[in-house]
Amino acid sequence: MSTTAHRLNHLDRPSNPRVHIPRAAARHGPTGLPELSPPHPTPRAAAPPRLVAGALVVLVVILVVPAVLSLVGAFQWPAWASWSLMVLGLIGLVLGALVVWPKALVPRVAGATALERAKLQNDARTSLVSGTTIATALLAAVLAWNQLAGTRADSLEQQRATEQQQRATEQQQRATERQLWIAGQQLNAQAYNTAVTLLAGATVNERSAGVVAVQRMGEQGARAQLNGEDLSNYPLTSRAAIVMLTDHIASQAPLDGTWTPSTSTPSLRHDRADVQHALGAISAITSYRITQRARLMDVDLRGAEIAQGTFDSAKFDRSDLSFADARGGSGTFTSFCAATFVGASLRHAHLAGSDFRQAELSGADVTGADLHGAHFEGANLSGTIGLATANLEGATYDRTAAELAPGTPWAEYGMVLTEDPATCGEWFQQ
Repeated sequence: MSTTAHRLNHLDRPSNPRVHIPRAAARHGPTGLPELSPPHPTPRAAAPPRLVAGALVVLVVILVVPAVLSLVGAFQWPAWASWSLMVLGLIGLVLGALVVWPKALVPRVAGATALERAKLQNDARTSLVSGTTIATALLAAVLAWNQLAGTRADSLEQQRATEQQQRATEQQQRATERQLWIAGQQLNAQAYNTAVTLLAGATVNERSAGVVAVQRMGEQGARAQLNGEDLSNYPLTSRAAIVMLTDHIASQAPLDGTWTPSTSTPSLRHDRADVQHALGAISAITSYRITQRARLMDVDLRGAEIAQGTFDSAKFDRSDLSFADARGGSGTFTSFCAATFVGASLRHAHLAGSDFRQAELSGADVTGADLHGAHFEGANLSGTIGLATANLEGATYDRTAAELAPGTPWAEYGMVLTEDPATCGEWFQQ
């Protein structure tokens, strides 16, 4: 070696004899002298992969767990916030499974090549992705089940709320109906008291107004009875109305001889208008044919106007119906036992099966009347007008009636002689 080269080698050596330059680090330059390789830059200290992985796990837990708890109802968060945290947590979970956690799970093994480490990381990544998929599926199943349970719970709660509302509505409806019923009862009581007060009035007009009120209530009760309604919702039944009206007639027109008609021919409408109105009201209520027999016994009804009236099965025993106008009236199976019909008109009246025993019919007009099956035992038919045109088929008479009206062709009229007693007994029924 030349002197120059020896010097160069001497200059190139480091002054510190402890520093050893490996041969692999030296290279020969174009002059043939060995050159020192420039030192590699020192890399920055990177965060350990396990630290990053742990931080990511904590982050995923922080994001996912509160979101899940909120969605299952552990506490209340806005739905958008819970789902946002859930999505972010799932993104972190996927990134961790694909990138971060495989490196953290596969440490640097001495002597392992890059290919071997990559294979180990891929195996770990596959396992993590599978576990992440299973965990995500389980979480989705839990959330779906919770959603279904929540939906069912909401449905049940809504159903309970609806049932409670229906019960409350029904209770309110019953309370309203009760209040209306009470109000109706109060109105009924008021109407009844008003009618009673008017019937006891001092003037004919007041009493007539009371009769009209009772008639209206009685007809309402009759219609309600026909329709099968609850009669307690009405102030009067038809039966009670009939009783009130007959009591009124009995009190205002007793058969005691105290009434002196103001005209030559008695007129109930002229002298006792309220009694006449009461007779009309009884006829109107009786026309429904569901009420009891009107009891008009021992009353003075001279000059009454009951044409076309309905008094079926009524009882006029011993009453005075002289000069009454009963043309076309209906009184089938009605009892007129010992009643007086002097000058009364019964033309074309329907009185089949009625009881005229001991009745005074002298001067009465029965032209065209239907009297078949009627009873005339002890009746006075002398001077009765229209017997030849009346339907007397099957009507009965006795010897007393024959003696009172001698010369009457009873057999020609289709009447039958009977020995039944002529006295007024129990209520007559066909």
